[in-house]
Amino acid sequence: MKTRETLKKIGFILIAFLPFIAALVIQVAASLIGMFFLFLSVYLKSPLSFNSELFYNVLLGTQFNSAVMVIYSMITVLLLGTWYKVASTPRRVPRRRISQVVRPGMLAALVILAASLQYLSSFLINFTAYLKPDWLKAYTDLLETAGMNDITLLLVLYSVIIGPVCEELIFRGVMLYYAQKALPFWAANLFQALLFGVYHMNIVQGIYAFLVGIFCGLIFHYGKSIYLSIGFHMLFNFWGTFLVFLIVGSSSSFVNMVIFAVTILLTAGGLLLYKRSAAARNKLSCTADAKLTL
Repeated sequence: MKTRETLKKIGFILIAFLPFIAALVIQVAASLIGMFFLFLSVYLKSPLSFNSELFYNVLLGTQFNSAVMVIYSMITVLLLGTWYKVASTPRRVPRRRISQVVRPGMLAALVILAASLQYLSSFLINFTAYLKPDWLKAYTDLLETAGMNDITLLLVLYSVIIGPVCEELIFRGVMLYYAQKALPFWAANLFQALLFGVYHMNIVQGIYAFLVGIFCGLIFHYGKSIYLSIGFHMLFNFWGTFLVFLIVGSSSSFVNMVIFAVTILLTAGGLLLYKRSAAARNKLSCTADAKLTL
């Protein structure tokens, strides 16, 4: 009996890897298809003398990379959204009202967490740069090569809207759902957060993505809604895209230690507020349901 249960758990862990693998396959396929059509368009402009310089300039440009990521994300949202709906959405359960999903306290907590985790991510990046300057250089070179430093409409569409939906469905939707069938929540959450870090394909971004992934998992777990982790992810990316100038530092080690301590307190306070507000929401919903049955 124990052997059967163990094999069953191993099976769920293996299934939990599938959305990660599927996302990578879709991303590679979208990149190759995009490169093919780019090559074709450049070739048709001058079939007798292929303009390789134009090809590589466009290939490494912001617009092309953003377009590929938008296409990849839309395909992934369609496929993983269907998988999530079929696998984990309860059947014959009435759709919840907005007040049954989120409360004002939860919204306030998500804003606090988005800001505090941006600061924590900044500290992690600076600490990593202090220990391994070459890791930070590789990260900044990657952003520059991919054109991620230039804010365009396509980049905003991907990073703030479609990307968060795509990544939440992969990691907190499908992956965490299957991982929890084999592991306790804390282990399943670390599992999906670790793969979320690996998914970003560079060490610096992977380190803070691991941290953010843990909190996205907690938000999903306590809030019991993928919409909440998606909303938080959007807030976090919006802050990183448009409000990064609000992250201030100092040349004074003491001041930075104070900022770090305040950031830790805000993060803990934001998570506690979110957890309590979610519990109050659940209690209110249960009370309302009880009244309807009387």
